[in-house]
Amino acid sequence: MKSLFKNGQIFWFIGFFIGDGYTTYGRVGIDTTTPKFAEVIVDQLTQLTDKPVKFEIYGDHKKFRAILTRSFLHYPKKREDWSDYVKIRIDSENFRRKFSQFIQKTYEKIEELPKEYQLKFLQGFFDAEGTVSPDGTVQVDLAKDNFNLKLAKKISTLLSRFKIKNKLREKRRRISLIIEGRSAHITNLELFQELIGFSSPIKRRDLEIVIDVYSSSKDNRPHFWVEREILKVLQSRSSIELKELMWILRIKYDKLKVCLNRLMRKKLVRKVVLHKRVWLELTPSSVPIGKQD
Repeated sequence: MKSLFKNGQIFWFIGFFIGDGYTTYGRVGIDTTTPKFAEVIVDQLTQLTDKPVKFEIYGDHKKFRAILTRSFLHYPKKREDWSDYVKIRIDSENFRRKFSQFIQKTYEKIEELPKEYQLKFLQGFFDAEGTVSPDGTVQVDLAKDNFNLKLAKKISTLLSRFKIKNKLREKRRRISLIIEGRSAHITNLELFQELIGFSSPIKRRDLEIVIDVYSSSKDNRPHFWVEREILKVLQSRSSIELKELMWILRIKYDKLKVCLNRLMRKKLVRKVVLHKRVWLELTPSSVPIGKQD
């Protein structure tokens, strides 16, 4: 393998691979919905080997035109509510063995590397596995097994080294790593944003929204007023993503959830899960605001 350690981007790639990559006999693969990530992944793989990179595109292949310099397989999306995505792979057992050793060795020694490399590794991991929750935290949810438990503890230890408060929750089948936030720990979210953050534009925007919303003062607006404003927003557009609605109304999730549940019980608003994100829209039975009780 070529020497890559002079380029810190390799540590983002390793973090992302540990989150979203896989190896099977004779194959190394990574899936992503983000064209920018696909470009970085291909660049890193081509620096690691001369073996050809292969692609399977599900959905709109034009989104990934920057990497499609070779032939590729094109399929419809496996599920309509999924985003367009690409499966990137290298088929070579010899490369798989060397690559697995390289990833494992680097992963085991990540705590010994310079801090800037540790931060790149963490960003890659959170780009792959992290989500910004509307409740004002950043979370990683993993299936519970021995590897993921050790991984979650390693990530937690690294975060603590940078004074980023976090906690682990173990359930019967899941492990959750939570970056503490909400109004009580808003400076903790800001520290995460400053040191690690996301290179994913969508997740970066989500983080900006929750920091903005949970930095606001106590909300004394009555529920009926909030419900009215929700309906006004939805009447001005066909649908809106949940966190975007939080930002427009400057409202924290606990209160928004109560108001949305009331509107859904009245059958005025409904939730739609699209591309693994929650969107809101008016129901056909909704009527103009002026006719609401």
